Amino acid sequence: MNTLYIAEKPSLATAIAKYLGGFTKSKTAFEKGDTKVTWCYGHVFATVDPEEYDPKYHRWTVSDLPIIPSDWILKPRADAKEQVKAIKEMLLWADVVIHAGDPDREGQLLVDEVLEYYDYKGTVKRILINATDDTSLKRAFDSIVENSQFKNLSQAGLGRSKMDWLLGMSGTRLYTLRYQHLGGKGKLNVGRVQTPTLALVVNREHEIINFKEQKFFDIHATISVDNEQFKGKLVHEGYIVEQSEAETLMNACKAAGTATIKEWAVNDKKEAPPLPYSLDSLQGYMNKKAGWSPKKTLDVTQKLYEMKYVSYPRSDCNYLPMGQYNDAHDILDAISRGSTLPSDFSSHANTSLQSKCFNDKKITAHHAIIPTREAPSGLDADQQLLYDEIALRYILQWYPAMEFTETKYVFSVASEDFNGRSVFIRDKGFKAIIGSNKEDEDTNDVSIAQKAVTASTGDFVPVSDVDYKEGVTKPPKRFTEGTLLTAMANIHRFVSDPEFKEKLKEIKGIGTPATRSTIIAGLIDNGFLSLDGKSLRPTALGEELVKHIPSIITAPDMTAKMELSLMDVEKGTTSLNAVMSEYESFLKGLVEAETTIFAQPPKIEGVECPVCHEGVLILKKGSKGPFWGCSAYAQNGCKAIFSDANGKPAIYECPDCHKGFLKQRKGSKGTFWGCSNYPDCKCTKEDAKIGRAVQ
Repeated sequence: MNTLYIAEKPSLATAIAKYLGGFTKSKTAFEKGDTKVTWCYGHVFATVDPEEYDPKYHRWTVSDLPIIPSDWILKPRADAKEQVKAIKEMLLWADVVIHAGDPDREGQLLVDEVLEYYDYKGTVKRILINATDDTSLKRAFDSIVENSQFKNLSQAGLGRSKMDWLLGMSGTRLYTLRYQHLGGKGKLNVGRVQTPTLALVVNREHEIINFKEQKFFDIHATISVDNEQFKGKLVHEGYIVEQSEAETLMNACKAAGTATIKEWAVNDKKEAPPLPYSLDSLQGYMNKKAGWSPKKTLDVTQKLYEMKYVSYPRSDCNYLPMGQYNDAHDILDAISRGSTLPSDFSSHANTSLQSKCFNDKKITAHHAIIPTREAPSGLDADQQLLYDEIALRYILQWYPAMEFTETKYVFSVASEDFNGRSVFIRDKGFKAIIGSNKEDEDTNDVSIAQKAVTASTGDFVPVSDVDYKEGVTKPPKRFTEGTLLTAMANIHRFVSDPEFKEKLKEIKGIGTPATRSTIIAGLIDNGFLSLDGKSLRPTALGEELVKHIPSIITAPDMTAKMELSLMDVEKGTTSLNAVMSEYESFLKGLVEAETTIFAQPPKIEGVECPVCHEGVLILKKGSKGPFWGCSAYAQNGCKAIFSDANGKPAIYECPDCHKGFLKQRKGSKGTFWGCSNYPDCKCTKEDAKIGRAVQ
């Protein structure tokens, strides 16, 4: 039988062909007898623009919204036409197709849509490749299954694609028209994930701007129990804002000299090593540690994956399958030879331990990002830094938990209650090699004890110190690329409805690990966000967009709800048709909600376009200098352009045809003015006489 492997990318096709061996490479595939390995370039098909469904959509009108295709049309991407044509021929040849898309929703969809586009009727199998080293590839080839098992995963990917297109096309047109109807100028781009992500940053900026600083005083008392010092903070309703009050309370506590134990709870606890990295957690960590953008982290991880040194990078999972438990010895050996970490980190790892990261129930289509059995060599500085971070997190899984005794207590001094927490570390465990990151721990009012101490309610103990400290309330921190990524992955934190918030914990945020960094980068590149050091700030354009789009679009609730629906499709508990029907009703509701706005007379500010009489002229920057263009270009295709005359559009009706307008042009003898209806009208005027020529 003729067998065709279709990989998501050329690099994966190369890895498959190399593993199978004996292939020769052509321009579009690897070939060996009755087997071929070809590739896509990610999605090789794109959904067409609205006007390709119907020419009427060239003109933007509210009456045509929402735009909902009855039959969706795909076309090959311009840069993939040759490859798509070659795949078509190979599908006619193949008896069996092995689907080798990446092991996630998008990877499933992008090969499935090729098979569906060409109505392939042969047998289709599925191979899930999480890493490209020989051991991982063997495991994948030994586990090839029927592609039909992943139909729901593909349907969820298709639903995501359709939702993005529907809101992007209809929402952008609806709110652009609304904005311009109210007198605004320009275009408001709407995205299902992009818009609420931008709104997170805009809303945070407003919180910072509106924040009012408050001075306060904290009072601390320290007691001595069995020669150990235990610090507590005064329990007080609201802030102490007057220094005199703080001093009075402090002096009263000092005068008392003794404290009464009110509560004393001692518990032995453990802190497990942090789980291996998902893409989100790795991007967040590298942004914080090294200032890397999420895109850079993804790009470097992808390169390490293609070099066979780490597993599949676009993972939203922090867990590993039990089947990889016995790989530890070989992976640790590869780390010891290929990382720059101290050699004893690997040699002291205890492979008889079983980290909580090994949990088959937590595995989806992919697992956490970990090193492979291949020892790296020839890495550049960035690749080595990232490999070492991934390797260290894996090594920690073979170290014991930190064991400590935690004491929580409340004591009373001069009728005032103080509470605190003390920690006695019995065994440092994994922290013996990574230490403690104080930024990640709650160190406020925590006493570090040299031993565990017991006390009883009602005991009287001496007060060894009382002091107060002046502080100032701080505004929330601006998002960085890393913390915004984390916010997108944990979107439930930004939802107010308690019941909905709890349900949203089931999903893994808005967007996907593969798209979140691209969305953030796009918001920056398109001028909606700017970077101030590591901090993200909204631009005036970003502020304007969020201001003029209703909260039902800018709040994360709607997007998160759609993610829940897609998860239900993926699980098979609901159909894609049902989800899309609900989404289409939602879009129709958006349009209906704006009917009262469009019923009002439009508010036009600025100079009305003399060509289409629908838009207004907007000053724009061109490669040859400023010019004035019509704001209705997106709606009706009006291409009216006028020269700039000291900050105003130079609108001169052609004195010959009275249909066109004179435009300033450059000729061999200098500048002159010619009719916009050229060549039908060949009227020209000298630059110096233009003022008189149009009288």
